[in-house]
Amino acid sequence: MQELENREHIFRDCSITKEIWEKVNYAWPHDISHMEFMDWFTWIMINSRVDVCRTIVCAIWAIWTAKNQWIHEGHKRSRAETVKFIIQYLQDLKDINQKHLALSPEVVIWRPLEQGFYKINFNAAAVIMGRDLGLKHVEIEGDSLT
Repeated sequence: MQELENREHIFRDCSITKEIWEKVNYAWPHDISHMEFMDWFTWIMINSRVDVCRTIVCAIWAIWTAKNQWIHEGHKRSRAETVKFIIQYLQDLKDINQKHLALSPEVVIWRPLEQGFYKINFNAAAVIMGRDLGLKHVEIEGDSLT
């Protein structure tokens, strides 16, 4: 008998998914096993530590991606490959956070401009306005998109 293919089955009840949850060291609380997807997902996000939420979201993403690759591309990822992806991705996130915390931020000290200079944080209108005001010595600063 084929089971109903819904979110609850895909992310919680499927035997393949259950094995993935077991391998990433997550056991679903029994008292929420009857809930619909959004209810149990919300319950988990509200009642779990941040690292557990991160694991669950990453696992759901990996399970969904693996399922889509199988259906749409014919590439069937093994349970072990999916688990490895989840664990490696979570480790990469930890490593990035550690590197970010280890870096000392550069201290930027405000300094006034030299006498006779003006600063324009620009968009095209500010640059034109500076020209129209007759400013001769201008330091122009843009945003990260420019």
